[in-house]
Amino acid sequence: MKINLKEGEVVPVTSDRMFKAILMDSKEYLADILSNILDIDKNYILDNLVFKNTEQGILGVSEKRKVTDLIVDINKLTINLEMNASYSKASVRKNNAYLSRIMAGATESGKDYDKSDIVVVQINFDKVWKFEDELITIFEMRNKSTCRKRSSYIDSNDPVIYHVNLSKAYKMYYNKDRKLNTFIKELALMIANNKEDLNKISKGDKVMEGVANKITSLSMDDYIKGYYIKEEQDEWMRNVDIADARKTGFDEGINQNKIETAKKMKEENIPLDIIVKITSLTKEEIEKL
Repeated sequence: MKINLKEGEVVPVTSDRMFKAILMDSKEYLADILSNILDIDKNYILDNLVFKNTEQGILGVSEKRKVTDLIVDINKLTINLEMNASYSKASVRKNNAYLSRIMAGATESGKDYDKSDIVVVQINFDKVWKFEDELITIFEMRNKSTCRKRSSYIDSNDPVIYHVNLSKAYKMYYNKDRKLNTFIKELALMIANNKEDLNKISKGDKVMEGVANKITSLSMDDYIKGYYIKEEQDEWMRNVDIADARKTGFDEGINQNKIETAKKMKEENIPLDIIVKITSLTKEEIEKL
């Protein structure tokens, strides 16, 4: 069955499959993003970056292999890259569990260095923002009193978690923010969901133009489109379930309030007809209280 998007629409990089496909196919794009987030020289990243799970990536339109979480190594730095199009308790727990697995030694075997020397970083690219109004928020283990890192006291390679605010980058691009630069455009490109935005954001930058073309190309693939549509439907269903749960709880709360009110009115010997009018409960319901 042919799966169609709206005219001019593309599958954004916020879609899980597109995210991993683009980052694995566009090494220079990824290297520049990592350089800006981690403050590491871009050329150093390009020379040393190794994908840990390239065998499961989607690098062509016809590829339909399963894509797992994206992990890259830069020498003794292991980076877990996560795209969070939305947030739920389940997604947060999944990200935390994955980070814990990596910390526990879920790295490629056969390396010629001690695994205890590996520093693990998780970078979350967030479409929905839950923190202060910053482009990048960093979480790490520090002494609450002195703000010193735990690793400055003991020999410990504690993980560092980054959250990158994609929505803020997108707004900064469209508002022509004075701090607008290539890095912010690279982030804004991730959230663009139509060809017009892709072309505007990437214009004049060969690397980003290549990424925009790849997004457009992969958006024609039924597997990529189908997964994106499923993500959208799953999110819609989650929102409906949440709304229904809230409404059910609200309705139950209102009904309970009516019952409590009716009980108090009965205790005060208020006539039944008046209780019915005030609470909207039936005579039979009130008599059973």
